[in-house]
Amino acid sequence: MPKQILKFIDAQYDLYIGYDEIVFFKPKKIAELQVGYSYDHAGKSFADETKGSWNNSWIVIAKDQSGDSIFVDSGSSRFTVYAAAHGEGAWEPYVISDSLFEFNEVIELLPKMSFGRSNPVGIEEN
Repeated sequence: MPKQILKFIDAQYDLYIGYDEIVFFKPKKIAELQVGYSYDHAGKSFADETKGSWNNSWIVIAKDQSGDSIFVDSGSSRFTVYAAAHGEGAWEPYVISDSLFEFNEVIELLPKMSFGRSNPVGIEEN
């Protein structure tokens, strides 16, 4: 795994952003937490070349409150960050950040932006 990704996740903490949360995986557990994403409990890979399957270069680094995955494409030069619903039968990822560096900038702003917006009344007022 690229050192940049390990360094990034090692510096993260779980984010509670009012109406949702992002739970980051820790470097020591990153390999075992790929089970269910890139391979099964027996170590069989889910990655193949078919549409909707997992990609070998994707590394799950976090999940949100609903269990949807946030992952990095370790094969891209800028480490593009994606999200996708987990348990839908096929992976349909969408880009949430063009790079891991830009994603870091966004997650540093999220707690400030979500302050006072933890419920419908707070959202309406802020």
